[in-house]
Amino acid sequence: MAELDLTANALADAKSNIRKLQEKVTDAILKMAAEVEKLATVVAPSQARAFLKAHCNLPTSELSTLAKFASTLKGSESVLKDARASFPVIKALVSVDEETRREVIERMELGAQLDARDIGAIRRKLAETA
Repeated sequence: MAELDLTANALADAKSNIRKLQEKVTDAILKMAAEVEKLATVVAPSQARAFLKAHCNLPTSELSTLAKFASTLKGSESVLKDARASFPVIKALVSVDEETRREVIERMELGAQLDARDIGAIRRKLAETA
């Protein structure tokens, strides 16, 4: 019985700690997106990209996602934060069409835990019914 208690406690601790870390990761992504948006209001997009790549070591793919955030996901920050959205999920969301993005956000609001593969499946399903 003691072994079951140890296992249960270890699982509960891992769940709690990992969820807290996921929240911190999502929060950091949202803060970086806000910083990129703020920078884009002050300097030209090409200058911002060059600066962020050279001085902040942001890879081009991440930079592209963060730059598109303001035009695609602005206003959805609380949903993304509550869902503990990972970078691959945010990347998938900025890349899909508006209808798919809206459907995914609605599902997240209802508590769905989705990954990038799920977002692709939703996009395909919506495209089939269109």
